[in-house]
Amino acid sequence: MTRKGGFQTRPYKETRDNMADIKAEKKGKEHLIVINGGLTIEYAAELKNALQQSLKTGERVVLDLSNVTEMDLSGLQLLCSAHKTSVNLKKTLELMQNTGEVFKETVRKAGYKRYNGCTKETEKSCLWIIGN
Repeated sequence: MTRKGGFQTRPYKETRDNMADIKAEKKGKEHLIVINGGLTIEYAAELKNALQQSLKTGERVVLDLSNVTEMDLSGLQLLCSAHKTSVNLKKTLELMQNTGEVFKETVRKAGYKRYNGCTKETEKSCLWIIGN
């Protein structure tokens, strides 16, 4: 574990070639999950673990997807599921403002862009709402 800007950083997977590098940084009840590399089915288990741990102990979880180099539908589904979990737990899951072009293009191609969130979500915090 290393410390960075007051956050405790713990890698969930080491980077080798094009592998995903998923790190969870913790500062009090706020957690930052930084993803570098691929966010595909091969790395879904690591991301799921990071999301579950962060939602378990944090009140606010922020995802940094700015350095994601590839993404598939499984990544989008996992993020959607984590958001629904956060709503049920009355916690916050949000994206950093600069999500990166790979994420935006994957959302667009998958048809995930929305103007309203799902029926369970009343705070307009849906990850797919245009402008979020």
